[in-house]
Amino acid sequence: MIASTADLLACPGCGGPLREEGAELTCGSCGGRFAVEDDNPRLLPPSPAGEAWREWDEKQALGAREYEQETDERPSDAVARRFGRFARLQGTVLDVGCGIAAERPAYAESPEIDRYIGVDPLPGAARRHYEFVQGIGEQLPIADAACDCVVSATALDHVVDPERSLREARRVLKPGGTLAAWIGVVELEDVVRRWSPPFVPLSALRSGGVRGFLGHLWFWLVAARLKRATARERLRRNPHAVVREAFPERMRYHIRFFLPEEFSALVTRSGFEVVTTELLRDAAHGHSLFLLARPLTEPR
Repeated sequence: MIASTADLLACPGCGGPLREEGAELTCGSCGGRFAVEDDNPRLLPPSPAGEAWREWDEKQALGAREYEQETDERPSDAVARRFGRFARLQGTVLDVGCGIAAERPAYAESPEIDRYIGVDPLPGAARRHYEFVQGIGEQLPIADAACDCVVSATALDHVVDPERSLREARRVLKPGGTLAAWIGVVELEDVVRRWSPPFVPLSALRSGGVRGFLGHLWFWLVAARLKRATARERLRRNPHAVVREAFPERMRYHIRFFLPEEFSALVTRSGFEVVTTELLRDAAHGHSLFLLARPLTEPR
């Protein structure tokens, strides 16, 4: 284990102090014992029960296979660097959901960062070139008020309890610290457009003649409008169910999707004051919301 990591650690179960005993860490409060493998503490709490956690386990396994197939330079790296400029990370930075790569992610390249510690439930196969702790966001194995910045980059839509994870981020931040979040978001009109195919009468004429054209015209003017109206009404009543139906391929790896205003409200509800946000719209790869927040002195 990297020696300096020990001063930040806490038991993920009770929050008590940890001490090294051979190749293990032992909690001085509850007696919990945790392995250290390849110099990385394995500080996962006992597996929680319930359907949501079973779904999480399945999607973690799918995500691990997806990460292992990624190339060194991903399409999202340009967005990641933009997020890094937005976040202005400095001091001691805790990255919750850092992924399995051996190197720091593209958003964590700032020379203002004194220490970078990654936390992720996936251990990864490659030896990491930074401080790393295996753990989950809902029970961070980090001591209170230990970090200047907490980062959550494209991670909170993969966790079972995002509000609990954000409250844990608040706990480990120093007074005046910063939460920097990057989350993929969905806007309601994006969902409605999934039920709105383009009007292409020329192709309809070529494939079906006048009859095909008239059928396509009827669908575009009548049926598609009815589908869009139905989608808007369903979105009003149960937006998350409709979003899950609209993006089934992305639901293979995600627990949920957020609307932009919904995510900001979640951060506020978790004991933060939102300082600023930035929304990047990208129809091809999905929209990204950047958010900076500071812990409230008196959490709600």
